[in-house]
Amino acid sequence: IVALTRGHLIVQGQLEVQQQPRLAIERITREGRRSSGYAIYDASGTSATTCTASSASTSTCRLKLDQVVKLTAAAASGQPTITVDDAVDISAAVNNSLTVGTDAQAETKTVSSVSGSSVTFTTNLSTNHVAGEAVYPVSLCYIYESGTGRNRLCRAATSTCSTATCTDGQIMAENITSMSLASTQTTLTVAVPEEGASSITVASASGFTVGDKIDLVASSGSGETTEKDRIISSCNEDGSGNCTSTTITLDSSTIASTTHSANTTTVWIRAVRLTMGISRTAEGTEGQLSQTWSFSTRVHLRK
Repeated sequence: IVALTRGHLIVQGQLEVQQQPRLAIERITREGRRSSGYAIYDASGTSATTCTASSASTSTCRLKLDQVVKLTAAAASGQPTITVDDAVDISAAVNNSLTVGTDAQAETKTVSSVSGSSVTFTTNLSTNHVAGEAVYPVSLCYIYESGTGRNRLCRAATSTCSTATCTDGQIMAENITSMSLASTQTTLTVAVPEEGASSITVASASGFTVGDKIDLVASSGSGETTEKDRIISSCNEDGSGNCTSTTITLDSSTIASTTHSANTTTVWIRAVRLTMGISRTAEGTEGQLSQTWSFSTRVHLRK
């Protein structure tokens, strides 16, 4: 009976120690689907394409997601208030800017106050907006702090993610032994000479998979247009969908709509790879038992 009870407690402890990280990853993935962009910051607060930290040393990795919420009711010009489907994290945006609408309808306003689902700006809207229009960015920051007495993942609603710490938000999971964040990007090696191109050639296809959404990001000052949400329909792949060739075919509904230069256009996957490690030491039937787990996911962004 003692052995069975001890075994039950060990299994229960395993489930409990895995639950926090699993729920944290599920939440980040869910909020990623509502986000239009992301940024990774290393321990010094510098924007980076990757960041890795572990309990072996004191360090910090940060992931910023720019969420998009929607108007739940029409908002008329000449008044300062809108109603959105999720205003919980906008409260941290007071005195910061939000954009309402897109394209010709877009206007950027400074947040004055938030009450329930209502957001009031410091000045009146200048354009009529209909229900369903986008309001963005609602910035979220996920902070992993490693080292003695830390090893925790936190969440904060703040636009200053590069310098955010766990004291700026709430703890999502503890006893995290490691975390890595990685974006996947490369450059075009062959120019896209005309509109309607159905394939592109890149410097490296590592990390690209069939079904990924990619952006073709024009270099600053090039005069070219950035294209978003091109979808990879096929490539030479390894059987698991991972591209092994540098020629990538785009879905017929998302073919290139403008020209792009070789070596200056960045091809960027609209997803970030998040890997989290956890460990637990417990009393087993023959002394201490150390166990480790690893969770990995790709956080995909919305359009």
